[in-house]
Amino acid sequence: MKSMTKLGLILASLLIAAPAMPASAAPTGTGAVPYCSSHPGADHNLRQDLELRLLVKKQYIIALDDWNGCLKAITVDSAGKTTIAYYDENLSVIRQDS
Repeated sequence: MKSMTKLGLILASLLIAAPAMPASAAPTGTGAVPYCSSHPGADHNLRQDLELRLLVKKQYIIALDDWNGCLKAITVDSAGKTTIAYYDENLSVIRQDS
């Protein structure tokens, strides 16, 4: 019974502290979903610019898609390493998984 009371107090304190957590505490690792409100994937010129930038970096493009409003690029380098990156309207990487 004592452990249940203790658990209840811990959970209650976590619920009270949760809203006070800084924005940087939001999940950003695996499972975090990138989102771009400007939908750069709809802009054909941005897609071409990204293709050119990736090719200059010797990244071979497997797929380039509009994903959740962002541009999602799946690339392979000359060593065979696959990378998935999400780009915003400025072609800045907002998330990258290797």
